[in-house]
Amino acid sequence: MNLETEVPEILFQGMKEFIESNPSWDQCSLTSSALTSFLVQNGSQDMELREMFLTNLFPLK
Repeated sequence: MNLETEVPEILFQGMKEFIESNPSWDQCSLTSSALTSFLVQNGSQDMELREMFLTNLFPLK
């Protein structure tokens, strides 16, 4: 699935700086992590989303 949206410049710059300083992340993984966190923190009961949230919260390195 593709997602296209406009974001405020300050958010875009923050994302860009984060990705540049964290080479294991890309725009897709950052966006997925942020959306997953938002959904779980706002009441989603979907077990797959909760698992993704915990995986992003405690990544295996």
